Amino acid sequence: MAEQEKLDATFFAFKKRDRRFVLVRAAIGYFILYIAISAAFIALAWGSIGPLIGWYAEAMQEAMQGGEPAPPPAEVFALLPYAVLAGLASLIVFAAFEAACLRWLVRGESGGGVLGLTPGADTWRVFAVYFAWLGLFIAFSILIVLFYTLTTAIANIGGAARIIAMLLGALAPLGFLALLIWGAVRLAPAAATSIARRRFAFFAAPRVTRGRFWPLLGSFVILWVGCFVIVLIVGSIIQMPAQSVMAPVVADMMTGASSEIGPRMLEAMNSPVYLASMGAYTVFSAIASIVLYIAMFGVNARAVLAADETQPGAPT
Repeated sequence: MAEQEKLDATFFAFKKRDRRFVLVRAAIGYFILYIAISAAFIALAWGSIGPLIGWYAEAMQEAMQGGEPAPPPAEVFALLPYAVLAGLASLIVFAAFEAACLRWLVRGESGGGVLGLTPGADTWRVFAVYFAWLGLFIAFSILIVLFYTLTTAIANIGGAARIIAMLLGALAPLGFLALLIWGAVRLAPAAATSIARRRFAFFAAPRVTRGRFWPLLGSFVILWVGCFVIVLIVGSIIQMPAQSVMAPVVADMMTGASSEIGPRMLEAMNSPVYLASMGAYTVFSAIASIVLYIAMFGVNARAVLAADETQPGAPT
């Protein structure tokens, strides 16, 4: 039974429904808006990108030769405001994308905005969920810092206390990893729950995942491992032409055979073969990522629907 539920959740987003291409349209809308944001960022920051690439190449060469890399150019700091704005805009667009997918998967609603992506209440609920995740991540990081501060203090006592602290320090990463996975799975449907309840419902997610931890974890593992294998194999094939162009530059950078690594790297990156290969890889990676996102949205949506089926009185 658990195995069947796992497989049902894994591919729930791709089940045939009464309307077709709703998720495809949302994905296209997200891709268009993301490309627009990226293009705007590149246009605004174009004067800083070239010096940044050149500095990075020279710094890598110096580091490989045991030298002291030069400090980053002033253009790097000029990128920061644009990067922050582009990152925030991208996050809002992704929230709109997830909200559009979840509206369809959970409530059967579609349309509006840019191919289904709207700046409505659902988008901002999902956006708020992202910041709740950020808050939990910060709290988790503080917990780790406090733990290792405590173990260091115990170790400084000496004697048996030092041995205990060493054991705790060695085993703690496994415990923190288990806690991270457990929390991530239990709270994974937070956005889907918020869409279903039509309110911010981040902390209602554990009720949705109660009794479904292992099926949900299995679904996520199948999706992540499957995507990783496909991207690794296909991506490596697509990048072969680009790697053949860049290989001589990388070899000279590692051996220090050339003092003009920065210009040579820029020249290689502007070659038609490199641009075509990396362009194809970028498109493939974007498509693979979007498919993975939609599949994960489907897993979370299925968890919410399953909870509503077993708890008919759940608030909406």
